[in-house]
Amino acid sequence: MFLSQYAGDANGNFIVETDQGLISIGKNGVINWSNKDILKLSPFGTDNLLRSNVSRIQADKQGNVFVTTTDDGLWCLDSRGKVRWKLSNETGGSVYVADEHLFLFGQKGLQAYDKNGLKQVASSIVIPQNIGIPTDFKGSYYVKGPDGIMKIDGNGNEIWSYAIREPGYRDGGNITTDSFGNVYFSNNGGSVYSLDENGNERFVLYIQHRSSNSSDLLTDSAGTVYVLSKAFGLAAISPKDKPIRIWKDNNELFFTKKPTVYNGSTMLPMRELFESLGAIVKWDSETRTITALKDGMSISLTVDSYTASINGKPVQLEAPPVIVDESTWVPLRFVGEALGATVVWDEKYREIQLLAQAPNEPSSNPPKPIKQVLLADVETGFYTVAPEGWKVGSSASDKNLFSTGKDQHFQVDVVMKSDLNDKLTLSGYTEMIADRVEGNIEQAIVSPIYDFKTKGLLKAKQFGVRGEAGGYNVQFLITVYESLDSYYMLYAWTVLSKYPEIHQEFSDIAEQFRVMDTAPRVSKS
Repeated sequence: MFLSQYAGDANGNFIVETDQGLISIGKNGVINWSNKDILKLSPFGTDNLLRSNVSRIQADKQGNVFVTTTDDGLWCLDSRGKVRWKLSNETGGSVYVADEHLFLFGQKGLQAYDKNGLKQVASSIVIPQNIGIPTDFKGSYYVKGPDGIMKIDGNGNEIWSYAIREPGYRDGGNITTDSFGNVYFSNNGGSVYSLDENGNERFVLYIQHRSSNSSDLLTDSAGTVYVLSKAFGLAAISPKDKPIRIWKDNNELFFTKKPTVYNGSTMLPMRELFESLGAIVKWDSETRTITALKDGMSISLTVDSYTASINGKPVQLEAPPVIVDESTWVPLRFVGEALGATVVWDEKYREIQLLAQAPNEPSSNPPKPIKQVLLADVETGFYTVAPEGWKVGSSASDKNLFSTGKDQHFQVDVVMKSDLNDKLTLSGYTEMIADRVEGNIEQAIVSPIYDFKTKGLLKAKQFGVRGEAGGYNVQFLITVYESLDSYYMLYAWTVLSKYPEIHQEFSDIAEQFRVMDTAPRVSKS
C-alpha cells in the first residue's frame, strides 16, 4: 500500500513510501530497490489506523535520497537504497538539499553540512537562493513564532518577533522572502502579511471570510508576491516603486543591497559588481581608490572623484563612486562598458541588461602574421604554440619552464589522476590549486574560477592571481586542464606592470595547449 511521501530523483526514478518500506521504481515500472531500515508504523485513533514516521523524502542530483522522520532523524540512502549515514536534526525544523550541502533549519537556528563527508561547516556559508530557506541574505532567518513569526540568527537567537493581529488565527505559515530580505507569510485564516527586514509592516492582505487554510505564496526577484487563495483565487502584489533588476547575458544577478540611483546613474556595491563580471578588485583605504583587473584591462576609480582611468587613460564619469552605510558604490554603466559589456536600460520593466559585445568588424588592414614557435616537453606530455622569442629553460631541470628573457614565464606541471582522490573533479582540483597558490603568495588576490575554452578537446578552468613573489608585484594566469588520466597546470606569470600588454599572449598560449597522445607521463607538481 502506498503512503503519502514520495520524491523523484535526477535519473527519473520514483521513490515512494509504502507500508512495506521505501521503494524506488524506475521509468519502466520495475522496482530498483527497497529499504526497510527507516519506516516505522504505529497505530493511532480509535480505528487503529497506521501512522508513518516518515515526514519527507528528497533526492539530489548525485542519486542520494534523504529521508526526514518525525523523531527529528535524517537518513541518507545511496542510489542502491543502502543507508550511508543517519543524523539527528537538532534544529527541530526542515531539511533543505542543495548541490554541495545540506541545510537543517528551524527555531534553534541553521546548521550546514557537507553532505558527502557529513562534516558540519560554518552556518555563514552562502545560502543558495533557490532552495527555499526564508533568509534576509545577511545571516538571519525567519521562522514561526508563538503568535506569528520571528527573525533569528544562525544560532537560533531571537532578533525580533511579530504577533499576527487576528486573534485565533495567529499560526504563521508558508514563510517566504524576496531577494531584498522582505518576508511574506500567511496565517491559518488565509490573510497575507509582509514585513521588512526590521519587522515593520509593509502590507496586510486581510481575508474577511476566513478559510481554514493558509494561502500559498511565491515571490520573484522584483519583490512581487503571488498569492493563491481559496477565498479569491490568484493575485499578484507588486511594490509601488519596482526595484531595478540586473541581468548579465539573460542571467539575473543578485546583490546583497538593492541597486540605487545617484545623480541619474545606477550604482551597485563595488566588490560584488566587479566580481560578478569576472574582475579582480582591490580597495586602497588610504587613497580610497578601487582598482580592478580583467583580461589585460586595468580600471581605477576614486571615491567622490569624477575622473577614472582605463589602462592609465583618464575618463570622465557621470557619477563618482560614493560611500554609503560603510559600503562603496560604483556606477554600473561605466564599469560594465569598461569591462567589455553593452549596457541596455529598459525603462518599462526597470531592468538593465549587460550583454557581451559583438566582435569588431574585420579590419581592412589586417595585422601582419606573427611568427610562432612550437614549445613542448615529451616527458610531461604537452605542447603549445607561442610567439617567436619564447624558449625552453637552459638546464635539464627546467624542461617544462619557458620564458622570453623579459620577465615573462610559464611552467607546466602534471599530476596523474591515480595519484589523487578518484572522486576529485576538474572543478575540485582547480579550487585546490587556487588555495595552494593563495597560500604561497604574499598578499594574494585570487579571481573567480571560470571555464576556459581551448583549441583542442581538453576541458579547462582558469583563474588569475596577483600578489608579491620574490620581492616583486606579480600577476599569474593559471589554467588547469583535464585529460583522460591526468591534470595539467599551466602557470604563466610576469611583473604586474607588464601584465596588461602580455595578458593576451598568455591567453593564446593557454588556448593552444594540447596533450601528446603517446606521452610517457609522470607526475610533476
